[in-house]
Amino acid sequence: MSDNQDRVHPDQVNTTMQGEGGRRLVLTISVVLILVHFMGLLLAAVFGIFFLLSKPGVAEALVQTTEFDRWIGDGQGVSLRAVFVDEAPLQLVQGETDPFEDSENVLSAVEVMPIESAYASMVEPMQPYLTSGVFYNPAGCLRPEDGADVEGNGWSLSQRTYGMLAHAVDLFDAVLDPGTLTIVYANGVNNGIIRLPIRVEDGALVIQMISGNGFDTRYQEVDPLIRSLRVAGFAAWFWDWDEQYLGSEPVIHAIPIGDESLPDDLISAIENNIGYFNGYYLQADGQPVLDPHGGPIVCQWMIDDDLVGADQVANLPRIGTPLGDWQTLLQQVASGFITETRKETNRLAREIGFLGGTVEDPSNMCGPLTAAILGEAGLLPSSVGPIRDPKSFWLANPAVNGRPWSLFPLDDYVLYNFETSLSVFSFTDWPLCTGDILFTYAGIGEYSHVFVVTEIDDAGRAYSVTNQIQPDGSFLVERVLLYDPNDLDAGAFRNEWTNEPARGRTGLGGFDVLRRISSCLVEGSVIEYTVRPGDTLPVIAATFRSSVSAILTANNLAQETTMLEAGTSVRVPVNLDGMTP
Repeated sequence: MSDNQDRVHPDQVNTTMQGEGGRRLVLTISVVLILVHFMGLLLAAVFGIFFLLSKPGVAEALVQTTEFDRWIGDGQGVSLRAVFVDEAPLQLVQGETDPFEDSENVLSAVEVMPIESAYASMVEPMQPYLTSGVFYNPAGCLRPEDGADVEGNGWSLSQRTYGMLAHAVDLFDAVLDPGTLTIVYANGVNNGIIRLPIRVEDGALVIQMISGNGFDTRYQEVDPLIRSLRVAGFAAWFWDWDEQYLGSEPVIHAIPIGDESLPDDLISAIENNIGYFNGYYLQADGQPVLDPHGGPIVCQWMIDDDLVGADQVANLPRIGTPLGDWQTLLQQVASGFITETRKETNRLAREIGFLGGTVEDPSNMCGPLTAAILGEAGLLPSSVGPIRDPKSFWLANPAVNGRPWSLFPLDDYVLYNFETSLSVFSFTDWPLCTGDILFTYAGIGEYSHVFVVTEIDDAGRAYSVTNQIQPDGSFLVERVLLYDPNDLDAGAFRNEWTNEPARGRTGLGGFDVLRRISSCLVEGSVIEYTVRPGDTLPVIAATFRSSVSAILTANNLAQETTMLEAGTSVRVPVNLDGMTP
């Protein structure tokens, strides 16, 4: 190779470098422009998220669907009757043949296969017992019998207490293992078996309410088991995690009523003015708390044995789900949540405390607000467990986490799903009822929302007390007109919630309605009701706005009947006061 080969003239070198430098400059500028473009997109996305988060319930809308492949359970969730409809579904009545099979309006219908109910308990208060001078004995009451002590593997009980326990377990539809003193029953999931060990402390029973790995709290069994224990003659309460002391496990504490060998402190917990018969239970620190399980259950044998006075029965506290005109109570309770200023709304969100009481925001408080209203009105279906925690209603979305529907019992509600938008659905043909709980699904760029119908006025207009975004972006809790059957252009369903994109929209992706069985049936409709331990005829009548006489007549029972058998089915004419709730 000669010396002249591969050499470059100095002018050529300069020109070549200028060309390479120019290309590098262009490349650099291009990269910068691309980065600026993506930064702009990122800022726009952040701004969009911030804007959306200012909308009520927007977090629930982060994932949404228009198909009803809704996840109804959370591993231990409920099994609900789910009805998928186009316009107007037919009402389902417990115990009757499904009426929607031949309906032209129904797109499809399924009954979710029974799985373990997470909170499948519906506590109704056990009052009144005394009506027009007649005492109605609660279903399942049975006088305990004395006898020789009963012993097992490391435990000993009087025949009286053991018999009461065996009766309670039978009412609970379980089996008592006498060797280990354990309550055993099937949980309905993969043929699983639940075992609740019992220990004896000073003549009282302590029932462990956890199973499996030691962290599976059996909240769903607390109310029905306490109900069965009380009918059998125990003063029984539930203590949750850490309630007795730091690190204490959830247990039911059951004291046999009428056992004279009990220590004085246990007898006082039943009889004194802050005891069981007066509607209280004592916390570990000795402070009395209102009984959350519906109030005391009094059987005829308790009166006959002078364990509770006949005059005291007429004044027993009524605690729990309200009887009779609960619709008016719901309206009154809801009105107490209305706010007038941003400051009041922020304070209300923190008072509900669904995130610990410090960082709550009114923009996504719709679920916890609904829970708070229902809870204060006594309309939540369980006294313990996640349904009593407002955080369980926060960010609820049936399509994503099953909530809030997975919190409700399978036997007492019907779940309706509508794929039709709120903005065009005919609520004249299928009106809402007081107490209906709605979840409105988000469409693209919208938000989802949870609320309860708190009022239906005489003109059929539906209202809800819920968090509402204001024109300035702040939030108030307001009494919102949902729709007016006499003016189809009025109400949030046709205006604020579906037709104002600047304020955010909801319900364009369809909606769900959770409705208690019988709550919307016309006057005189008859349902089949399974009598539960502790039920009395007056309680059943008041629960369904019926009458003792009407129930007895519908079942061909003598008017002198004062006690029903637990587990039997009775026909109940509902809403006899002429008002459909």
